[in-house]
Amino acid sequence: MHRTTIGFKIFSVLIISGLAIYSQLLLAEEKQEIDEKREEYKSTAKQTKVLQDDLAVIEGKEVNIIAVELLPGWVGEKHYHTGDVFVYVQEGEFIVDVEGEGRKSFGPGEVYHEAVNKVMQARNGSQTNTTKVMLFQVGNKGEPLMIKAE
Repeated sequence: MHRTTIGFKIFSVLIISGLAIYSQLLLAEEKQEIDEKREEYKSTAKQTKVLQDDLAVIEGKEVNIIAVELLPGWVGEKHYHTGDVFVYVQEGEFIVDVEGEGRKSFGPGEVYHEAVNKVMQARNGSQTNTTKVMLFQVGNKGEPLMIKAE
């Protein structure tokens, strides 16, 4: 009887381990399907990468700092960010339409925080002047910074 109990315990552990591995594979497959549907958004605004570096205190995270110039009348496509974004307006008027929150406008010296996965559309509020912003984004290492919104 002792052997049967040990055999049953081993069998149970194997079944539970198998189910755990199977569920992890299903989750990985689901994530891959979601990732394949996500299309990276590449802005038409002029962008200069100032810094891209790993965060020492949070494994798997990185920071990107990007200088962005929005030409007069520029309007971007709807998209969302995969990590928290902080936009510091250096010159001009930065306007953002956030789904469910409406239009927001920011001028020189102001900072705007964009939450993760919030659909938004940015624009230059001027038809005559360039808007310059500094974008700070923290996100998962290796992931696209922006994803096109449907």
